[in-house]
Amino acid sequence: MALLTPDRLVLADLPGRWDGEEVRRFAAPLGLSVFEAGATHSTQARTALAARAPGWIRLAGMPAPPPARWRRPVAVGAGVLGLAAMVYLISIGAGYAWRAFSSVGRVLIDVIEAKWLVVMFSPVLVVLSPVRKRLLRRRLGSGSVIGSVGGLHLDVSSGALRVRRGMGTLREYRIGQEPGQAAWLLLYRHADLAGLFVFGAAGAPLEHLPGPWSPEHVNRFASQHGLGLQVRQVDKDEYAALVGSVREACP
Repeated sequence: MALLTPDRLVLADLPGRWDGEEVRRFAAPLGLSVFEAGATHSTQARTALAARAPGWIRLAGMPAPPPARWRRPVAVGAGVLGLAAMVYLISIGAGYAWRAFSSVGRVLIDVIEAKWLVVMFSPVLVVLSPVRKRLLRRRLGSGSVIGSVGGLHLDVSSGALRVRRGMGTLREYRIGQEPGQAAWLLLYRHADLAGLFVFGAAGAPLEHLPGPWSPEHVNRFASQHGLGLQVRQVDKDEYAALVGSVREACP
């Protein structure tokens, strides 16, 4: 659920399941309108949720307690044991036994809700995860990618600007001056808000990526991939026009 200002900007994002009938009963005596977006196209929902109002907050319940100190060494130890077991079983031609063991192990992890032990049954994560994070940090420094390690980020592959989250690609835009292609970036600030817009050559915003982005990294990224860049403060009217006309967004 989201709380909106009169001009349809999101003041508070309240993720989770909410009963529509209960929300309507709560809102009625307060004179609040309720708009149900269940039937709304997902693209419209994403662009609406990314249109944040000054003072925007996201409330997600109580913060998770910090993990116990013993969890990391136990997880690493479990990963090493799992890696040794995998190598041994495969070396004696019993790869099928490892596959069965790891499949049962993942089911048990879901049952006992100890997902941090997944490294025991996918031990390659012990090696690949830190290596992948180190490579991504290096790419951030070189300007070949911008964003957060393991989270939302942009990169370029085969002449296409890709919007990615983790290892998955959400959307991609060819870089160029044709309609629908990515031509330049706008790194903006509005009141206490910040974010990044991807623009087409005709000046229409293609993608809205709200949140903090490093100006240094964005500048290096734009220069390396032949994208134009503007960095500026936008006023209320321009901000409203941009979030109201953008095609896609990552709330």
